[in-house]
Amino acid sequence: MRTKTRTTAVTAVIAALICMTCIVGCGNGHKGEDGPDPAPAPTPSASARFDFQTTTIDGQKVSFADYSDANVILVNLWEPWCGPCVGEMPDLERLYEAHKDQGFLIIGAYSTVKQKDDALAIMAQCGTTYPVIVVTSDFDAYQTGYVPTSFLVDGDGNVLSEPIVGSHSYKEWESIIEPYL
Repeated sequence: MRTKTRTTAVTAVIAALICMTCIVGCGNGHKGEDGPDPAPAPTPSASARFDFQTTTIDGQKVSFADYSDANVILVNLWEPWCGPCVGEMPDLERLYEAHKDQGFLIIGAYSTVKQKDDALAIMAQCGTTYPVIVVTSDFDAYQTGYVPTSFLVDGDGNVLSEPIVGSHSYKEWESIIEPYL
């Protein structure tokens, strides 16, 4: 009887850990093919200005200035290997489509560049039309150690929100961005 109780307790602990991973997101402290991920950095101050120079997933050079016509930008840090990241992408696409005429933009950013083919396949499957770029050291101050992590900025690069950790549904995202539209 003790073995059955112990097995049930172990199963409950494993189930709880799986649920926590799905709710919060994927840890970003792995050592993947691209080497160790950056350590979590402090949250930028409210006066911080977001800026970057990088490439799109297709290799075209871009900078934040290329997207500065938007009024509100949701920067979504994700990875192709992260289930919660991929799971929220259809809702993010829906959010983008519903609000892009209001000056809303989503920029997806990923760092596991050796999984480019996986990322492209996921984008195709999810119908992703918003821009996806490659994370550079310009994003270090916005890393939390977990993906997905998102934050809001305006077209001038002013950071509008604290990091938003974890995946969210369409309705949750709408309530998050609504005050900024």
